[in-house]
Amino acid sequence: MKKLKMPTKNEDAAITKAIENDPDSWEATPEQLAKARRGRPFLQTPKMPVSIRLDAEIVEHFKASGKGWQSRINALLAEHVKRAE
Repeated sequence: MKKLKMPTKNEDAAITKAIENDPDSWEATPEQLAKARRGRPFLQTPKMPVSIRLDAEIVEHFKASGKGWQSRINALLAEHVKRAE
């Protein structure tokens, strides 16, 4: 396991100054920290894990398009459902 290397006082001061000058940076309040949870946020309508059998060509086509291939299949199915209504 790698040992954590702490910044020097000068490095820490430079980091703090950069954070203070960054308009997109903010410091969490104690209330926000108390509510903070690790992991993904809970969804109102979470996705449901299912097992489905698809043709190999279909799976290969979507996997070849890279990360998120299952989400793209989901989007196409959702589009089809909307058109069918």
